[in-house]
Amino acid sequence: MNCNTFIHYINERKLVENALFEYWIIVASIYIILMSLGFFMVEIGLVRKRNQMNIISKNFLSLFITALVFFLWGYTFSTAADGGIIGTYVFSYIDTSPQEYLDWFYKFSVSSISASIVSGCLAERMHVSTYMMFTLVMSGAIYPIACSWCLGGGWLKQIGFVDAAGAGYIHMIGGLSGLVGTTILGPRYGIFDTSS
Repeated sequence: MNCNTFIHYINERKLVENALFEYWIIVASIYIILMSLGFFMVEIGLVRKRNQMNIISKNFLSLFITALVFFLWGYTFSTAADGGIIGTYVFSYIDTSPQEYLDWFYKFSVSSISASIVSGCLAERMHVSTYMMFTLVMSGAIYPIACSWCLGGGWLKQIGFVDAAGAGYIHMIGGLSGLVGTTILGPRYGIFDTSS
């Protein structure tokens, strides 16, 4: 095997490895987004029949709002360089590489799940419009800042924080936000009233 054949072999192998990696990220992100179906099926089973359509619309609207907000400004805040507190990455919508869109798609899928966790905590406790405002804040500020700390090169990543595909910080953000929301709003109406 001569040198040119060997270099050609190495280049082809790198292309195949990159293609498989990108395919895996796409498949994993789709699976993460499909978790939303599981979340609203659980929520439907935990609420009264009159609120089931409310839960379905809330979850679908949450997914669309998260996609829009995370595309417009959330992704910019989710990538911090040099150990920063908040991301300052410039996401050029015109000259963006396919790898950047792939990174956006993965981070969007995880952002939508962190908002869905809170949806289950706040079921039957708030109006859809109020929850949509919360989703806007969650996907535009709360999740992107925490993501920049953990995945985007922020200060936690710089001091050695390791997370398995976002499992730690996603559940921390969703669980803590749900706890704060339920503490502020209190129990569901009629849940402890035996007459209803």
